[in-house]
Amino acid sequence: MRRKLVRQGKSTLTVSLPKKWIEKNELNEDNDVEIQEIKNILQISLDSKVIKKNKEIELFLSSEHNKVIKLILRMLYKLGYHKIKLNFKDESTIKKIKRIIRNHLIGFEITNFSNSNCIIENITEPTDTKIEKLKLRIFHIISNCFDLLIEDLKNNITNNKEQIINSVESIDRYSNFCLRSHSQNNDNKMFSLSQLYTFLIFLSHSFRYLYENSTFDNNIDLKLLQIVKKNKKLFNRIKKGYFSNDITLINSSLSQLYNLLYENAIKLDSKNFSLNYFICEIIKNTYYLTGPTISLIMLSES
Repeated sequence: MRRKLVRQGKSTLTVSLPKKWIEKNELNEDNDVEIQEIKNILQISLDSKVIKKNKEIELFLSSEHNKVIKLILRMLYKLGYHKIKLNFKDESTIKKIKRIIRNHLIGFEITNFSNSNCIIENITEPTDTKIEKLKLRIFHIISNCFDLLIEDLKNNITNNKEQIINSVESIDRYSNFCLRSHSQNNDNKMFSLSQLYTFLIFLSHSFRYLYENSTFDNNIDLKLLQIVKKNKKLFNRIKKGYFSNDITLINSSLSQLYNLLYENAIKLDSKNFSLNYFICEIIKNTYYLTGPTISLIMLSES
């Protein structure tokens, strides 16, 4: 394929790109292309951002169970797909898909659907600034969950159950959104970031499971309340250490969390077994959070 060079200005020569190639890749005047010089050859290719934007997949839902659909969509979302076509047998499946998108996938919308399939597309791309704000927001929400739990333990009542559940769902959405961004940017910290969001999600879900499976009554041991207060303090120290790149704050929290779990919470003689169990889970997941936070600080300094 030959193209004639066209002079533009005093020292610039331009060449037009093939129409079919432009249409196939949905390019316009606002897009960039990458030009690489290899000896006497100029290689023109799609900008990496355009390639990511055009990442598409089509699949058939062999199972229409809500948890299976949620698992598939969250995985494709975090892997950076821009357009997803889902085929299914039961037309009621579309309601499940809509609910999952609304509760878990920020920036995704159903753009077309019928009784047997639907097309889901990304309409909002995450930015680095937004990711940092959302990451901080996730830590703030969990810190607030500690406050809500402490308040209810003091009053022997589960007044804040609905607020806890809403908080957990927000953390799920924000974490998925952040992981999608890191995946698209081929972040070299991806493994540690994945661990960070995973343990933040596990930690937040521990609060939800506690409220869904425990009762608060007058038999609550006051030592349990003090343990939760100590756990909140150590979580906030991890948060401060992570966002200020201070490993010493996290290291000191690590040993204290270990002792809090194995020297205090587990040995506590409580009649409310379920409540005691999930508070141990909260401490354990806070403890696990120290690993990726330390790793990410070390990676940012290397």
